[in-house]
Amino acid sequence: MINLSDPRVGSLYTAVISDVLDEMGIYGRVLPPTIRPLYPDVKIVGEAVTALVRRYGGVVRRDFIEWSRVMLDFLMSGGPNKVYVVSSNAPDIATWGEVMTRIAITRGAVGAVTDGGLRDVPRILTLGRRFQIYYASITPLDAKPRLEYVAYNIPVSIHGVTVKPGDVVFGDYDGVVVIPREVATEVINRALEKLRNETALGDEVLKGGDVRQLIRKYGEF
Repeated sequence: MINLSDPRVGSLYTAVISDVLDEMGIYGRVLPPTIRPLYPDVKIVGEAVTALVRRYGGVVRRDFIEWSRVMLDFLMSGGPNKVYVVSSNAPDIATWGEVMTRIAITRGAVGAVTDGGLRDVPRILTLGRRFQIYYASITPLDAKPRLEYVAYNIPVSIHGVTVKPGDVVFGDYDGVVVIPREVATEVINRALEKLRNETALGDEVLKGGDVRQLIRKYGEF
């Protein structure tokens, strides 16, 4: 696996990674545009740690210690260069909040992604560290009586995109791309080369270069 802390990797962006995946014939790796970032200018890249959450049939009251057991195990499985991924299919219910954010920060994780809701936003924004969270909605509705953490660090699906533990999650303002772990090094290396070519092409375009000639030299953009 390539070093995800390498500044060159941090220079990449989701569009160029998505293009490389397309060129390799690897499709269906981009999360839907309904999942948006808390901060427009904070980029994340890290390995996925996953959790599966499901709805109760109704509102259910359970002992909090028992209810939170899997959730806390999931949170403690994160660490440096990790991205928490929560699959709930419940955009109307908060699956991430302030305390979870605090735990994630202390673990050294780089971000979180959920197809559920986000709550405690005013408090999260005052934490001092801009921990990036991708979410489907903002809502005060609590998960405890409505959702159950079933398992963690298993393959999950978010709107048809499979996320496995160890897959590389890349997020910026455009959205989130999930790179399968087994091809991550190749994808990132190709994306770095594509970025160099696109940057050179763009620089020469600004100098008045012939666009058709530049495409022949640097490739498509």
